[in-house]
Amino acid sequence: MNTKKLVITAVTATLALGITACGSSTPEEPASAKPAGNGGEYGLPADVTKFTIGTSVGTAPYEYYEAGSNEVAGYEPDLLAEVADRLGVEIEWNPTDFGAMFSALEAGRTDFIANGLIDRKSRQADFDMLDYIKDASGFLGLEGTTAQLKTMEDVCGHSLAVPSGTTWEGYFDEQSKKCIENGDEKIEIVLVKDPTAATLAVTSKRVEFAVNQQPLLAFAAQQTQGLEVGDLTYLEGVVAMAFPKDSDLLEPVQKVLDEMIADGTYLEILEKWGMDDLAVEKTSVNAGTAE
Repeated sequence: MNTKKLVITAVTATLALGITACGSSTPEEPASAKPAGNGGEYGLPADVTKFTIGTSVGTAPYEYYEAGSNEVAGYEPDLLAEVADRLGVEIEWNPTDFGAMFSALEAGRTDFIANGLIDRKSRQADFDMLDYIKDASGFLGLEGTTAQLKTMEDVCGHSLAVPSGTTWEGYFDEQSKKCIENGDEKIEIVLVKDPTAATLAVTSKRVEFAVNQQPLLAFAAQQTQGLEVGDLTYLEGVVAMAFPKDSDLLEPVQKVLDEMIADGTYLEILEKWGMDDLAVEKTSVNAGTAE
């Protein structure tokens, strides 16, 4: 996957990776490429006037609260606001705990989930996953440091801040073993309690790089002076919205997203969040291969 380096050099406040934004400003809203449309054009049932969307608020740039606001912000809210506008429906967000999102969906209390979900085969068994953006993990470092990481072999001998208990902990433990087997220096893995601590470990120069999902890294680089996201990625997949099986809403939402991709509105929204390199050319359903 070709992910460009993101370098942001003029920002006034530092926002730690992966937590609710504090005192930051959401990027400007893109101009709508098309006025509110008629949902019937996309196959939306005539009695549908509102989408109730389940989410777990707290992780920028997926869904989070601006400081002093109870409005749900993020790149997914931006995309879905445009979808709702074209379908002529309102949006009601239903924030809850992560696990409760799925229970609410199964009980019919929400119409679908938008929460930066990885499309996994295990989720496809119970839900239809509408894939609309790529996912990948990457490296966050100080400006001018990430170009040296061109392959995973180049990570050998470097220090990484890794949130404990995550997929990355086991992944880089295995990578470090491969380094040693190939005669290279081990990867110094510094376990931290959360993504916030990982970002701070980089800015304080305790470690050289932090690891996380590309969207979170991109947002951190946007909000933090002197940080950049490298080109090297790994653990790639797709992010999806979760719908009940045979939902009447999936097809209309998919049609609008594909229309937004075709007319450039989709890419415009991703660009303002620094995520345009994760764009897809067309949506899909249940195409994820992750377990």
